[in-house]
Amino acid sequence: MIPARILVVEDEGLIALGIKEGLESQGYEVTAVASSADGAINQALNTEPDLVLMDIHLKGGTDGIEAARQIKQTLNIPVVFLTAYSDKETLKNAIAAEPFAYLVKPFEERTLHTTIQTSLRKAEQEKKVEWERDWLASIVNSLADSVIIVDFKGIVKYINAVAEGLLTFSREEAEGKRLPEILKLIDRQTGSDCSILLAEPLLAGKTVIRKNCLLVAGEKDGISIDYTCAPFENKAGNRIGVIISLRLSNS
Repeated sequence: MIPARILVVEDEGLIALGIKEGLESQGYEVTAVASSADGAINQALNTEPDLVLMDIHLKGGTDGIEAARQIKQTLNIPVVFLTAYSDKETLKNAIAAEPFAYLVKPFEERTLHTTIQTSLRKAEQEKKVEWERDWLASIVNSLADSVIIVDFKGIVKYINAVAEGLLTFSREEAEGKRLPEILKLIDRQTGSDCSILLAEPLLAGKTVIRKNCLLVAGEKDGISIDYTCAPFENKAGNRIGVIISLRLSNS
């Protein structure tokens, strides 16, 4: 197994050396030891470690919290904060930087090892979720149909580029809204709102196909639309949302 690569950021030389030796004794590879925020950022860019152990209070004008923010924004590398301070203000500022963990000195090597392993697993899971999300978005955006994905509460989680043009909502504007806020479909024959049928796949687990409805959506008001609405499930087999596909009607 390839050892995890750790960047140590600590401005007290003896403490830094102790952390480095402790990590190496547990099988980790220490990519570098930095003593300042600027050094931490440069070493992160140069060595691209799997994780950064970051002392919060560093000598110089920039602290470890700001360095962690920049490293996360630039490289998306998980950071574990190390500090001798546990006051509310320090904790508040540290949490705002979204670290994977927060350890108060002094700590045992076993505790550090457990924290590193937990943080690495969490980071790997987040990367997997991000990859799957990007992969799904790439597929959905390549489709010719307008696609809307909503959760079990009817909240819009995603629309593709084609749907943006059809509904005159950007993805950023649409996400987080309730479905009726961006989409309304009217039955041509009865004049009734047939958007309510979009809930059937979630409730009954069945795919609904409806043709020749009128789309009510701003500048595109009155366009004839066919739609398919299908449930989707998580890995446990629970229905968690609905995928709606819209296309211009040929009838």
